[in-house]
Amino acid sequence: IEQSGERVNAYAQAHAGNHFYILGTDYLGRDLFSRILYGTRISLEIALIASFFDLAIGVVYGITSGWVGGRVDTLMQRIIEIMLSIPNLVVMVLLILVLKPGMSAIILSIAITSW
Repeated sequence: IEQSGERVNAYAQAHAGNHFYILGTDYLGRDLFSRILYGTRISLEIALIASFFDLAIGVVYGITSGWVGGRVDTLMQRIIEIMLSIPNLVVMVLLILVLKPGMSAIILSIAITSW
């Protein structure tokens, strides 16, 4: 039996969870658990890709700051302090407005503001 979350099952409409449908079904008899898993796919992709870019930017920036030291380290720390003084949400919204709307703009705005 297919559990894609798209198949309508007239006999399982609006039932509570059981051994076959973990979270039950909606009013059309579709499996809610499958639909939730399918819906979180995009959110997880964005989170994982943005986290990878955050890690890459932060490691390179931190290694550069620590390796060079001196005035360069002080300057890099002041840049970080200035960035932290600006609210992330404002920067993210402005970046998404400037860039072409889509998943890549969301990933880029999260990566730039949260490293």
